[in-house]
Amino acid sequence: MRAFLYVTVAVTNYDLLGDKHDYAIPPQIVVGIEQSDRGTDLARNGALFLRFVVEEVIPYIDREYRAVPFRTLIRHSLGGRFALQTF
Repeated sequence: MRAFLYVTVAVTNYDLLGDKHDYAIPPQIVVGIEQSDRGTDLARNGALFLRFVVEEVIPYIDREYRAVPFRTLIRHSLGGRFALQTF
């Protein structure tokens, strides 16, 4: 759902530009991957989806943008389960 991507981007911008505090996050690229069937991508085919992220998405971001090798994976609900399984 794009609404969750918009919330993530808003929180990122707030942490970068909002109130001054000691724990501000560094500038970052927020990547959202649209899915037509989350149940398939994140559960039944989770290993294939993870391979897609690792072998295609991350190399693309590294190639096209100035990025450092620091990454976070933030999800909720079924995506949260996928994130936990990934680690």
